[in-house]
Amino acid sequence: MSRNDVNDRTWQWFEASEYGGVDGGAMSKLFRNNSGTLSDAALLAREAVQNSWDAARRMRVDDKDDVPFSVVFRFVELWGADKTLMVEELGLRDLSAVRSQVDPDPLVGSSILDELDVDDAPLKLLYVEDSGTHGLFGSPKSQQLSHLFLAMYYLGGSNKDSAAGGSYGFGKSALQRVSRIHSVIAHSAFRPHPEIDDPETTRLVGFTWWPSFNRGGRSLEGRGIFARAEDPATFSPAPFAGGEATERAARLGFTPRDADSPEQRGSSFLIVDADVDPHALIGELERWWWPAMEENMFDVVVETADGQRHVPRHRDNPFVRQFLPAHRIATGQDKPQDSNRERRPSDNWRVRGEVQDDLGDLGLVVADEPRDLYGDPSSGEGLVALMREPRMVINYDAHPVRRVPIRGVFIASKEANELLRKTEPASHDLWSRQSNTDIPAKATATAKKLLRSISNDVKKMAEEVAPPPPKEKQALRLFSQLLGGLLGSARGAAGPVPTGGEPFELRLVSGPSRAVAGDGTLLLRARFSTKLTPSAPADSCSVEVSCGLHVEEDDRAGATLPLAIALVEGSGFAFEPEANRWLGELRKDSAAVFDVVSEPYSDTWTVQLQPTVTRASEWATS
Repeated sequence: MSRNDVNDRTWQWFEASEYGGVDGGAMSKLFRNNSGTLSDAALLAREAVQNSWDAARRMRVDDKDDVPFSVVFRFVELWGADKTLMVEELGLRDLSAVRSQVDPDPLVGSSILDELDVDDAPLKLLYVEDSGTHGLFGSPKSQQLSHLFLAMYYLGGSNKDSAAGGSYGFGKSALQRVSRIHSVIAHSAFRPHPEIDDPETTRLVGFTWWPSFNRGGRSLEGRGIFARAEDPATFSPAPFAGGEATERAARLGFTPRDADSPEQRGSSFLIVDADVDPHALIGELERWWWPAMEENMFDVVVETADGQRHVPRHRDNPFVRQFLPAHRIATGQDKPQDSNRERRPSDNWRVRGEVQDDLGDLGLVVADEPRDLYGDPSSGEGLVALMREPRMVINYDAHPVRRVPIRGVFIASKEANELLRKTEPASHDLWSRQSNTDIPAKATATAKKLLRSISNDVKKMAEEVAPPPPKEKQALRLFSQLLGGLLGSARGAAGPVPTGGEPFELRLVSGPSRAVAGDGTLLLRARFSTKLTPSAPADSCSVEVSCGLHVEEDDRAGATLPLAIALVEGSGFAFEPEANRWLGELRKDSAAVFDVVSEPYSDTWTVQLQPTVTRASEWATS
């Protein structure tokens, strides 16, 4: 069939309806406001595997197939004639032409559409291919009964069972986020579904998600569909199906599929102009899916563009490795031996009645070599990996017990799985304790009680195994007396506080004040000023101004929390920011004023604000 045949048009654009619809740009924004800990590579690792894993688990129940589940992330780079041919097959010149007619530009930054004829710029493709799943069965005309419709056409709906990891439609957002042009092609082979009148067993369709735009007097949603037109005279895009889908999939570089072979059924997604590092992806797969790998639930492979196949090795990951003993305790493989090193507090929950019956299992250990998320040595705050039935880590719940590097694993029970799933946002990285009109009260109450119990047990273990604090109270640094009154029970305005050895004056102008930031979290804001005292040996001095925010633990400064500091007023000399501190000149006759604001922190923590002024040069005396 000719590429120019009107029946073979690839990219077609949905017109905006008077009844409303979905702006294609909403897909890119879906995960923009996640908790801040998840990169695009992490979202891809989590969502792509989760959606395929849900399909595999459902197939095992519905179809009784026992094909092992696996996922392959296959990176490909095309150059020269191969690139030119694929540009044509994907209709990228069509997309480029549409983009050139849209103002403002629907894309942020450079992309393959700027490099179609650039010889030294490869076309980067990423194929995400699963096996052992039921595939994207059902014509999109069947809508809610069609897995293809829910996975590619629809946003946000869910009729997944309680064991599933996420909701239909959100996975494609994670896929398109790593496409510089926000384009994804799906190919699938499947058995006919008994509830759907549909003879087809293979389909191929793609979407591009751009913000809405006007073109030629037409208002368009920003959703472009890679499909064939059933009626050349009307907008009637339909997925490529049957032999036509198989042929087109081969031309687009997909691994062949055959619906008659259980091993070859499943789904493949082509991310066009992929912008993700394969080695970063391997690290994210290890960090978030190690529980499933540890329990031998499935296999994951990352194939780089040079053809090398890499298997994520979670046991070699220094961050993950410190959680494995706690996982063995939580799953009952090992029993705690030394109560100063290992505990299983969940055994006592049912006895104490502090939480509902059988919410899950918690194992805690003291890490010998605490590491942060990226494997670097850590000073040792408590971290608990939270997970439920799909065995993906929801998040690493932090606890400010800095003197004891506790690592824990919590695995939700079947009874708690559905309730906790209902509290999760689209990114599935939080169990919300915040009441919400679209979350059942029982679900948020369960999350609140559960997380409180985990926190109490981590704190209890830390208190019982930590060395006792020194009997003599350590002297707090600059500003401690002042803030002891402001953050404690004292009231009234605060005067300036000298630093002791240096002639700098610090004065609290306003705050510290707290504001609710969200689900069980607060923000702290304050303003302070600093200048030289009249007794300073010179009229000016070069200084560094910074500020810390610390969690208080038994009269000692604990974990340091992120804090932003900004100059409000200069002192007549220039101050310059450098790595969240300010460098400049202080004078006797005027003060430099700074605003500070924290990132959200737990409303159960007591914090201490600690501005600091440090002399950066010798005194200039005349």
